[in-house]
Amino acid sequence: MVPIEHGAKNSERIVLGNKPLRNYLLDIVLALNRGADEVEILGKGRHINRAVTLYNMLSGRLGDSLHLDKVEIGSVHERGRRISYIKIVVSRKIA
Repeated sequence: MVPIEHGAKNSERIVLGNKPLRNYLLDIVLALNRGADEVEILGKGRHINRAVTLYNMLSGRLGDSLHLDKVEIGSVHERGRRISYIKIVVSRKIA
């Protein structure tokens, strides 16, 4: 998890790798419980499908208390290659 500076917002970024998805799921739930305003899930290249699966697992776990703020898709140049990414930003819905 990497803290992100978005003005006054307390945000964290989860960059997906090869760890089991349940580890990332736990990281996100803990970040939201610690008071993070939003959590950004970032999947690059072959991890794009894992980012979507992680969001679906999170949505199934938290249900109506989770809010999907933003989804961004695009590509970046890294090491001379174009790599696609998906960025999913979620927050806890205030009751």
